[in-house]
Amino acid sequence: MHKVEDRAGARPAASQLLTLKLAKKKELAKALNVNWNTLSRRQQKMLQEGVAGLVDKTRGPKGAYKLTGEVLAQAQQCLYERKSIRQTGAAVGISEGAIRYAIKQGHLCCSLPAGSGMPVQPEPKLGEGSEGEPALGPGERARRAMQSAAGVGVRRHEERVMTSLGSLEQAMPAFEAMEAVEHGGAFAAIPALLAQGLVETGKAVYGSLRNGFYGLQSVLLTFGLTALLRVRNPEQLQYHPPAELGVLLGPDRIPEVKTLRRKLDEMAQQKKAAEFSRQLAEGWIKQDPDTVGFLYVDGHVRPYHGYKHDLPETHVACRRLCMDATTDFWVNDANAEPVLVVTAPANNSLTSMLREKILPQVHQLVGERRVTVVFDREGWSPRSTGRWSDTC
Repeated sequence: MHKVEDRAGARPAASQLLTLKLAKKKELAKALNVNWNTLSRRQQKMLQEGVAGLVDKTRGPKGAYKLTGEVLAQAQQCLYERKSIRQTGAAVGISEGAIRYAIKQGHLCCSLPAGSGMPVQPEPKLGEGSEGEPALGPGERARRAMQSAAGVGVRRHEERVMTSLGSLEQAMPAFEAMEAVEHGGAFAAIPALLAQGLVETGKAVYGSLRNGFYGLQSVLLTFGLTALLRVRNPEQLQYHPPAELGVLLGPDRIPEVKTLRRKLDEMAQQKKAAEFSRQLAEGWIKQDPDTVGFLYVDGHVRPYHGYKHDLPETHVACRRLCMDATTDFWVNDANAEPVLVVTAPANNSLTSMLREKILPQVHQLVGERRVTVVFDREGWSPRSTGRWSDTC
């Protein structure tokens, strides 16, 4: 006898009925609604293994099959030697995720056992790091960022106090050994921003901002990083981890949105955006003057989504709609790299923009030398082209 819902009890009962020849195999299979071959297999299992052979084995992971024995001991030794998780995985031939899972399950330990007598290496200091020193992972960084009492990711307390007292103009960047940093690919482009003269030209034009933890250099690099990450405005930075972006730029965290807006307003009050753009273009031309022999001019419609300005409607090709928009005219050199950009507030034609804005600025940048200006049919005008050929 067994309960109706007891499937484990039904299997030995049916096998006993067959063994004692109290029922025929096909009749029993029809009554139990199973295949008679299944009854035969169960009967053989019971005769060979007993009742335990009819119980289903528990499904799921059977345990570690990579980190076992000598491999596990070698991985633990690497962690005792203060190697990073990535370095440990590479040393034993196991993925980084497997090492992290073993630590989470308690099979590996990152700290040294008490009384082991093994030398303990000091924690990495701010701004120092080498291959032998451990690199902080994303989990540890997130834990430290959330445990900061002064705010998410705030760790450089002394420098913040010094800047608030006016004894320090700005905090300089300092880097640590890190691993698995979010948006780490953008860090590789920061040297390119410096090579383009972003910080150097910014200091020459704007001088410096009011004393604070975030100076002009930090603000310029923050905006450069947001452009690389396709962040359209400072408000969208609140959806990115501030401490992770701070790892890329050097401070402990990136500025708050209100701080970034305040710094941007301080720069805007100087009204030197045009001068900043002009000096950047002059620097690019000095780096490679031969590339401005040919200049390519093209206009790109930029939709306007604000409410402060009333702009005329223009056809936006990507939307297939007429929307409030303005047109940016980009001037690129022979390598297709940007030289300058001119915005038409009322969507003027390319011909008028060439005559009134673009060509005068080009002459200021290149001097008396002749250049070849290339544009599409929008700028074609026999009368204007005849006049430009005498000067360009």
